[in-house]
Amino acid sequence: MKKLDPKAPVTNQTLLEAVDTVISAMDDMIGSTKNELKKDIKHLDTKIDNVKKELKREIRDLKTDTPTQKEFNQLKAKVYRHHPTA
Repeated sequence: MKKLDPKAPVTNQTLLEAVDTVISAMDDMIGSTKNELKKDIKHLDTKIDNVKKELKREIRDLKTDTPTQKEFNQLKAKVYRHHPTA
């Protein structure tokens, strides 16, 4: 928007230029905010994916290290046979 004499009367053209300038600035602000939000969401998605992978890995490890109920009962029976007071 061009500089005008502050004492000059306001015309429709002057108002339209001012509105266009404000709208343009608002579009720029909204666009940069959208880009920042997209980056933040992408970063959070990456973190969530990493947490999911870690949880799956830990669950898999627990499943391989944990005996089944049948295996546990067999071991318990062996222990009771050799140490009935345990």
